[in-house]
Amino acid sequence: MKRSKEIRYLCTGQQLGVSRVNDGISETAAETAENDPLDLIWADDHLGRREDARFVSDFIRGQIELRRKNGRVASYVLNVDSPWGGGKSFFLSRLAEQLRFEGHLVAEVNAWRDDHSDDPLISLMAAIEKVLDPYLKKPGKISAAWGAAKTNGVRIAGKVAVAAAKTALKRYVGESVEDLILEAEETKQKDNKTPSAKPASEDVIGTALEEATKEISSLTDRAADALIAKFNTTSKSISGFRGNMAAITKTMAEADRKAPLFVLVDELDRCRPTYAISLLERAKHLFEADGVAFIFATDAGQLQHAVRGVYGGDFDGSGYLTRFFDRRYVFAEPDVNQFVASRIVDLDLSKLDSGLEKPRETIIHGFQALQPMPLRSVEQIIEIITATISAWSSKLPIDTASLLLLSTCYHQRQDFNTNVFFESVRGRWMFTSSRNYEQQPQRIDVFGMTVNLLAQSGDLYSGVVGRSAGPNPADEYIQRYLSREFNARIAHQQGPSILLSLRSLIQSAGRVLNDDTSR
Repeated sequence: MKRSKEIRYLCTGQQLGVSRVNDGISETAAETAENDPLDLIWADDHLGRREDARFVSDFIRGQIELRRKNGRVASYVLNVDSPWGGGKSFFLSRLAEQLRFEGHLVAEVNAWRDDHSDDPLISLMAAIEKVLDPYLKKPGKISAAWGAAKTNGVRIAGKVAVAAAKTALKRYVGESVEDLILEAEETKQKDNKTPSAKPASEDVIGTALEEATKEISSLTDRAADALIAKFNTTSKSISGFRGNMAAITKTMAEADRKAPLFVLVDELDRCRPTYAISLLERAKHLFEADGVAFIFATDAGQLQHAVRGVYGGDFDGSGYLTRFFDRRYVFAEPDVNQFVASRIVDLDLSKLDSGLEKPRETIIHGFQALQPMPLRSVEQIIEIITATISAWSSKLPIDTASLLLLSTCYHQRQDFNTNVFFESVRGRWMFTSSRNYEQQPQRIDVFGMTVNLLAQSGDLYSGVVGRSAGPNPADEYIQRYLSREFNARIAHQQGPSILLSLRSLIQSAGRVLNDDTSR
């Protein structure tokens, strides 16, 4: 078995500076988008995937042209492999827009959305027909070739035996099998009360089954005689389907549409395992035609588990998958700053307060200090933060560092034992304060400042009146933050700060996320 080679391409594009990320579009992208449509397409690219797209599209076009020159079938299948959080779906959607702008026809398939279908060939054909629609409105080479392709596709995907049996039964009975079963169950319950009564449904079902069995037997006999003929027909249909697709791409080139036709398939690793395998088989065996290129975006590790789930735990899932892909392209690991910036563009910053820097930068720098951490964990913590902000109803803004650290503590420990958690990260998040009147910049331990703020929040009166601000920026921020709430209260009113309610909100947000099994 020939194993596909692995391509590694590291992005060299300029990383977005933290301070320049705002509302999902960098200042540079916003300024240049008016001049270059591709800048607009990739304006919210925070992970450098535009560089990946340029390489992938140029690479595939080059490989197809090379195969054409060498007399081989000019098709290509590429697997874009990246774990969760690598931006695969974003990459495919923007790549599709880029390829269309460059003159290609692009069919997009969401395999997870379409896996209700019995045969993935139908969803593939539907996606291709959608992009061919402008060329099918009038007679011509394209409409004729696509009509023939659909005919061959139906012959390949058709499974008529079960459908014919159900149709025969329904024709004799006059209603669906499900309705009959329900009626039989209701009749059975009545008959239990009156044993002498003969169920009326027994005669109906018995007669129907007898007549249907005769027709089904006849269908089975004819089907047995036609099995070999059907196999030969299917083989011819597969060959014809490939020829039809090649004719379409050739005609499209004559109509000034660039080759190849791209088919982008997303969410394959989330499908039913049997459906995912079937889709790969259909793509490899039916669409190996001149001018057709497939790009699958997958988490290869998850896909291998799906394959082993079908064929057994000892099955070589990795080796099996290499049969379907010509090459595997691996994304570079995203920079954590870029990843966090891309995930927090929609945060409601009006509910956040940070004493040392802006809330967005506080979150980005905080996650940087918490590394190493899987991107999936970073995403889940951000979701907790987002949900907590949404549920925060107080007019007092949330201290950003407290929100981040309490959310992280709860996510990793499922409790709020902040002493244990903070001891493991203390000293890793340092902020340099350089105020004009200071002779030397001061280094501030943000973790330590947050511990002090939460401790003083237990008794707002003592935290504000019984303690004066120290000479450093951290103490000044704590005093200012608590005083804002204290001054808004009725005179001399005591009690804890509203900041302490963060714990219950974070717990609720965590429970919502734990119930989300869709990702």
